[in-house]
Amino acid sequence: MHTDPACRTPGPDNESMPLEAVLDEYHQAMAHLSLLKPRRLSPGLRTLIWGLRVYVVFMAFVVVLNIVERLH
Repeated sequence: MHTDPACRTPGPDNESMPLEAVLDEYHQAMAHLSLLKPRRLSPGLRTLIWGLRVYVVFMAFVVVLNIVERLH
């Protein structure tokens, strides 16, 4: 265990935590996150997202068309 003040990090109670404790907490959090799976989106939300994608592509086409018309 490090007792060097440079190897300490402030904790939630304004106390110093050893670097090993911080890294252990980080590794535990990463292990917990690796168990989580992405949630399935509802059909309405998927439809909304696809609608937004189509809208963005359409508007990009409109912008390009507008630029081409302005140049001629």
